[in-house]
Amino acid sequence: MFYSVDKSFNTPPKKAQVGAALITMLIVVLIVTMVATRLQTDFYKSVVGANSAVAYYQSQYLLDSLPDIAQLALEADSTDSYDALTDVWAVEQPAMPVPGGVLAARIVDGQSRFNLNALATPPQQGENFSEPQRMFVRLLQAIPDAQIDAMAAQQITSAVIDWIDDDQMVTGAQGAEDNYYVSQAGYRAANKRMISVSELKLIRHITLEQYHFIKPYLVALPSDQLALNVNTASLPLLRSINLGSQLSPLAIDQAEQWLQLREQTPFESIGSFDQSPTYRQLATAGAVDRGNLLVTADWLQIEADLQIEGRWFFATAIAERNGKELTVKHFAKGEL
Repeated sequence: MFYSVDKSFNTPPKKAQVGAALITMLIVVLIVTMVATRLQTDFYKSVVGANSAVAYYQSQYLLDSLPDIAQLALEADSTDSYDALTDVWAVEQPAMPVPGGVLAARIVDGQSRFNLNALATPPQQGENFSEPQRMFVRLLQAIPDAQIDAMAAQQITSAVIDWIDDDQMVTGAQGAEDNYYVSQAGYRAANKRMISVSELKLIRHITLEQYHFIKPYLVALPSDQLALNVNTASLPLLRSINLGSQLSPLAIDQAEQWLQLREQTPFESIGSFDQSPTYRQLATAGAVDRGNLLVTADWLQIEADLQIEGRWFFATAIAERNGKELTVKHFAKGEL
């Protein structure tokens, strides 16, 4: 007996074979596309990463050279007996192009600004504030747009004193030590000298808006001395010079007389400053708060903003000056 075998049972139809092959091809194409996309993405990331690394190292090289740039500017300075805003190093230069970006650098007389660490000077017996502290109270009131009145200025001064002193005793009714900061902000008072003016953003009574207005007039030098260069100090700084019995700033028209005099001829000595009509009038009226007045720049602050490949970097250096030699005491840099 013979049996016939139905071959159609074991052999798939041609249409089914074609469909399976088509699905397989589509899967292969999808996998290849995914792999190609991943390779392209990885390649793009590697290129971007390489460019980013190059930009970073280039920025560090340029920023690290700032003290050398300042040194060259000092060597070009022909005036040794006094320092003024007309000196080569003090004249702000336009931003300069660098490979892949632009660099803006400037040298600022550190003694054209108020040294915050001078607030560590304690008051004498019977005084509420010491001489530097009284001058700071006046400065805060004299800064345009900061809108700080006499009471607010004293509150801020008390809080800054507590931030940099080495004890936990609150200064006045509006100071602030750990008992305030731990409960209100979650951190402690530094209780040491400031390294950066930016620490003010952490201190009681100072708003962020006020900080931006007062920052250009301040510096944190590694010294407790308050020394002001009368040839480079701004109008608000000059207005901080007043009778010790006064917490209000010197009248604008009186301080402007100093600006007019030094624009004609910079003060070559403190003796010539003392002979100015404004100062003689003050000295006749009583003891004058003046700190340690100078006509030279013994501290320089070197600042830079750098843009490379769409990224922004900054650097600040504090350097002590001895003639035309610089010794960097503090250097900070980072990315904005």
